[in-house]
Amino acid sequence: MRKAAFLLCLCLPLVSACGDGEDDDDVIQSGLDAGGPGVCILSNCPAPDTGSACCLPAGRCGQDPLGIGSCQPNPGDPWTDNVCRVRECPLPTIGNPCCTSFGTCGNDPFGLGTICYANSPIDRTDAAVPEPNCPIDECPLPDIGFSCCTNDGECGTDPNGLGACYPNPVPVDAAVPDPTCPIADCPLPEVGFSCCTNAGECGVDPNGFGVCYPPIEDAGTMDIDVTPPDDPSVTGECPSYIAVGNIPVWGCCSDFGVCGTFMYDTCLLPVGTQIPVGPPPEDDAGVQEPFLRCEPPADD
Repeated sequence: MRKAAFLLCLCLPLVSACGDGEDDDDVIQSGLDAGGPGVCILSNCPAPDTGSACCLPAGRCGQDPLGIGSCQPNPGDPWTDNVCRVRECPLPTIGNPCCTSFGTCGNDPFGLGTICYANSPIDRTDAAVPEPNCPIDECPLPDIGFSCCTNDGECGTDPNGLGACYPNPVPVDAAVPDPTCPIADCPLPEVGFSCCTNAGECGVDPNGFGVCYPPIEDAGTMDIDVTPPDDPSVTGECPSYIAVGNIPVWGCCSDFGVCGTFMYDTCLLPVGTQIPVGPPPEDDAGVQEPFLRCEPPADD
């Protein structure tokens, strides 16, 4: 019952705003007199019976009967009888044709199907177009986008056709500074390219991005004690590794049958480590467990 009452409250302002239709022509004319096509002077828009006057996106007077910021065409406005068929809408330069909420053809520039911008109601085909400030006919045609003129009067590229002109990249045959090291004598690295560092020494550009790093010196033989601790949990089943400072970290098998790390004379497991329950799955079961099983040490 509450829902029905709420809907009735919403509908009443709309009905009372419609009027009896006798003054529809006057309302339309008043809307046009407010500023002409494409121009809306809110102070000149006729005040509706309910709500407030407002401006429609395309520059026509409308009404907001509920006062919530939703502008609707005035009663009797030809827009109220609009019928939009997308297949009949003109194809825009960028994006897809679409229908606006007012039943007019519009443009979906991003092709998302969620936003439709109304086409301009003003015919701008005869509008004056400024002359290009560069020899546009002689500008190279880019692989992507359109030729254009930058603000500096140079040839540029508009990659998306949106009117933003970016400078063209430097030609590949432009002057390249001489290397600061005897690059022809630099050793060829196993990965990347030979290059010259800022200090004028041979270096390595591992990714070919133009960033030159000094060559990695031979670290020599590291002095590492690889004697495993004398503990029954360090069985060699679990992986061990070299940590920072050439310190070996030994893998161990905990009492739960899961690999851990041997530290402080104890086989430790990180907080939250899962432990197995039951026997391991069959090899052909295709199940990958989130832990590494091992044979726990026997009790003394």
